Amino acid sequence: MPALSLILSRWCSTSLLAATFVFYLSAPDAQVLPKQTTIEPVFVTAARSPQPLAELIADVTTIGPEEIARAGAQSLAELLARVPGVEIAMNGGPGSTSSVFLRGANRGHTLVLLDGLRIGSSSDGATAFEAIPLEQIDHIEILRGPASSLYGADAIGGVIQIFTRRSDGMLAANASAGYGTYRTGVASGGVSDGSGPWRFALQAGVRKSEGFNAIGNPANFSYSPDRDGYRDESGSGSVSFRFADDQELSAQFFRSRANAQFDAGLGFDDRTITTLTSYSVASRNRLASFWTSRLEAGEGDDDSVSE
Repeated sequence: MPALSLILSRWCSTSLLAATFVFYLSAPDAQVLPKQTTIEPVFVTAARSPQPLAELIADVTTIGPEEIARAGAQSLAELLARVPGVEIAMNGGPGSTSSVFLRGANRGHTLVLLDGLRIGSSSDGATAFEAIPLEQIDHIEILRGPASSLYGADAIGGVIQIFTRRSDGMLAANASAGYGTYRTGVASGGVSDGSGPWRFALQAGVRKSEGFNAIGNPANFSYSPDRDGYRDESGSGSVSFRFADDQELSAQFFRSRANAQFDAGLGFDDRTITTLTSYSVASRNRLASFWTSRLEAGEGDDDSVSE
């Protein structure tokens, strides 16, 4: 029996190895892998029209939706601070006024576009980055260096273009919520559909925090022993109708209202209320194989009140 057992053991081992060997050899022949299509990334801001990113010689950076999600940033200013060539100055805690500088240029020399529309104060040219929540952003394009030939004197330092969420396929919905330090809470949700000639996307969100005392030195004239909280409510949407091949009408809107407290003296509950609004309508028409026309009309409003 020992000899028989040894023979059976050798036969079983040989069969197992053979079966495994045949499986790995035949697997590639039995499975036909589908041909993968690679979509080359494009960049819009550098030439005001889509161009392959690999062909650009300008100093550019793209922050996509996956990168925004992985970054874990709590504000747009915090996200931009991680980009080379971008410097951020904040005048307090979360929700406070933020200034962005591209390549050392004045904050009024950085042009900010929201879905192609200029946003910013008409008095000093600065943009209220604290009033643009990350929940509304799909991706960001950053063009570093002078771009005045394309965008005017506001783009001496560069251009930052922010794109809100759009529909990119079948009916889909998203929702998220979080809670953290300083009793900070955030919630957002949206729905989109692009399966037919009609395409739409809606997104809404709210973010609030009790904050902290930004000025802790009692000797400071602006000292006030309270927490400087903030609350931001935002919404965006878009709708488009494709009535023929390469013929499309569209409209979009964005609105955000940020209420942020700050210290300006003992016994005062000072706050800044900033409301950003933008809306536009556009028509995109392919008139010939070499000519695609896009006509757009829109308006942006930046209203900031301190009280």
